[in-house]
Amino acid sequence: MSSALHSFSKLCLRDGRTLAWREYGATAGYPIIFTHGNLNSSLLQPSWSNTEHHAVQANAKIIAVDRPGYGDSTSHSNRTYIDWASDVAELITHLQIKKFAVVGYSSGGPHALVCAAQKIPGLQACTLISSDAPYYKLGLNQPMYGTENVDLEYATTKAKLNYQNMIQSYKNMSKPERVEIAVADINHAIKNGYHGAASDACLESAVSWGFDLEKDIKMDVSCCPITVWHGTDDHDVPIVAGDYMSEMLGGKYVKLEGENHTLIRRHWLNILKSTIETATTSSTEVESTEPTELNVNKL
Repeated sequence: MSSALHSFSKLCLRDGRTLAWREYGATAGYPIIFTHGNLNSSLLQPSWSNTEHHAVQANAKIIAVDRPGYGDSTSHSNRTYIDWASDVAELITHLQIKKFAVVGYSSGGPHALVCAAQKIPGLQACTLISSDAPYYKLGLNQPMYGTENVDLEYATTKAKLNYQNMIQSYKNMSKPERVEIAVADINHAIKNGYHGAASDACLESAVSWGFDLEKDIKMDVSCCPITVWHGTDDHDVPIVAGDYMSEMLGGKYVKLEGENHTLIRRHWLNILKSTIETATTSSTEVESTEPTELNVNKL
């Protein structure tokens, strides 16, 4: 892999923690903060070896951030989604970015969404890909996690087991270059332990996310436009999660028949193009808060 993919920048946050990220894509492209999934990291390459090429093609400058406890970013005890929005706001200020979008995959979905709920200055669009939903409200904690109440100890044990299963699955892939990419990503994710992955599970399954999807986003005309992408055959985050997020948030809903949790691998270029188009045409006036289903072939 290109050495550029392993070139990290680090920021010492106001509270002394380190926040790490890597940048790729078009140098002068539209800035997109990308938030990875559980047991992924800033080394996640959404469309494998085509990832950077697709970012350049879309004219996107990707800022892929290691969340607290992942990769080279310091753990943050008892962190909340609101805490993450503060980290992003500090990063945006540091980078002197005036306008940007956020794209969140899987566990990164709620982390992207809270940036919209907190109305970070300059945020023009928010895209959720195969995003987790508030499972407690949906009554899905038991089927998703095996327990109604997910604490840090339980989540850490589950994260270790998930790592073992995922690493074995990666090593069984037929294309060696993809094995290398996937293993580098997950090993970077846990290089300093499982606190990041465990914290994600605790946040997703909590009684409250600390912000209200409908009140803080859908019904607020000053909120940035939201797009939800989800596959009907997603067995990791079921389609009911995508349906719920779309219903509660309004905006655009790209519901992909037959797609699974790895739809990001096949639709990364369209996701970037759609996000930038939404960001650059958005205004403070929202035409409709009702969800609009899109045909991905038209993007």
